[in-house]
Amino acid sequence: MRAWMLGVVAAALAVGAAGGCKGKEPANTAEAVAQAFADAMAKGDSQGAAALCDYVAEARRSNQDWDDIPSGQRGQIIGKLKASRAQELSGQASLFGAGMKAGIATASGDAATVVVEGGPQGTVSVYLVRTDGRWGVSAFQAGQ
Repeated sequence: MRAWMLGVVAAALAVGAAGGCKGKEPANTAEAVAQAFADAMAKGDSQGAAALCDYVAEARRSNQDWDDIPSGQRGQIIGKLKASRAQELSGQASLFGAGMKAGIATASGDAATVVVEGGPQGTVSVYLVRTDGRWGVSAFQAGQ
């Protein structure tokens, strides 16, 4: 797992999603977000996949005064995180393949895991969190 994935998982999975792939927002279920993430990755759309990731918890960990930061500045911080994540994700598209299908989420409160099957690695576990009623990808791991 990449360092950002370990950090997010170790931080107890705490936040929600930003938009969807190519301007279309998936249904607000863990399964739909995991499927949209896998589809974007399979197409090599790292920006679309990054749009489905969670950034607020990561930003809160790095900025203890997050709630006091003006919203415009928070948006800039999240924008930088999203751009960095898209770049990281572009090197991991080979873990996903066309036709992958998300299974049923295993959820505990505001955290869920969805196993997506049928890719080159067999399966990919997609870890999600829900904040403010929105699901977002926090990490993923192939072969789990």
